[in-house]
Amino acid sequence: MTELLFNPFRRYGGARALFAAIVIMLLGGLVAVTAQVRFDGVIDMHMGMARDIGWTAALTEWIIVWLTMVVLLYVSGRLLSSSSIRLIDVAGMHGMARFPFIPAGLLMLFPVNEKMARYAELVMMKKGEPVELSGIDIGSFLLLSLLVLAFIIWAVVLMYRAYSVSCNLKGPKAIVSFIVVTVIAEIAAKSVLYMVFK
Repeated sequence: MTELLFNPFRRYGGARALFAAIVIMLLGGLVAVTAQVRFDGVIDMHMGMARDIGWTAALTEWIIVWLTMVVLLYVSGRLLSSSSIRLIDVAGMHGMARFPFIPAGLLMLFPVNEKMARYAELVMMKKGEPVELSGIDIGSFLLLSLLVLAFIIWAVVLMYRAYSVSCNLKGPKAIVSFIVVTVIAEIAAKSVLYMVFK
């Protein structure tokens, strides 16, 4: 069970991993619109920002982020690994690794998140109607925030493991290159998304 949750990539690769990645992308677009969240970065998720986009646009965001990361991971793997690397493995495994963003997005369906968003808007932008928060509201929001953070950390762990397995890299070389690729991919994906949706 531990391997399935944190490193399923030794069992699932190739076409099976790519099929799972496609299913996860489709679900990601649906969750984005349903829960009003944006998955607009490698490790980004913003709530209350999907009101004006449809499923197609939400899916496009997911695909752009996924493709950007896949291309950079594949290039990094080809440069650093002496093994034969298959693009289908990199693409499929990385797509699978993004699964934890789906339950993280679903957590945004709890009404307290909308209430906290309206309160933050009132405090920071002086917009909207007065909002009263109870101790239960604050405690619930903090608990949900910790759960979302846990899911994002889980996604990052899976993305690193997917990279390590698909490109046959280990140790400091794998860790450092993954961090560098993630930072570059975040900037690149944001730039592409800005051009597409500006």
